[in-house]
Amino acid sequence: MQEVRKMAEKAIELQQKEYLGNIDPFEIPLDYYKSLTSDEDWFLTTRLFALYGGWIRTKFKEHSAEALVLCDKEVVYASENRYEPSDETITELEAQIGKPCYVVTKEPMIEEKLGGQSYKEETTTQPSRPM
Repeated sequence: MQEVRKMAEKAIELQQKEYLGNIDPFEIPLDYYKSLTSDEDWFLTTRLFALYGGWIRTKFKEHSAEALVLCDKEVVYASENRYEPSDETITELEAQIGKPCYVVTKEPMIEEKLGGQSYKEETTTQPSRPM
């Protein structure tokens, strides 16, 4: 009986991936979007970049922004601060527009990736603890 259940769950999972793989991320119903698992959300965001990557890069340049909120194929919010907008703002925008909103940020600078430390190409030989 568990094998049948696993097969049914796998069939449903494949059906959802097929559905997500054929849909425009901007056209997905908001209620359906809010019910996605984290894996499905990641898949849909990957699809967003596959379909609209060039357009998104252009919008970053046009708005001189670090963060964009994209809803219904429009930039509805642009910020010079990559940590904006708040979750509450996103929820309000989605309620007003009735479609999912995607928050897209620019790639962090190397200093941010390294926790505020500057990146060096050459390696140094310093002991990890005092001798």
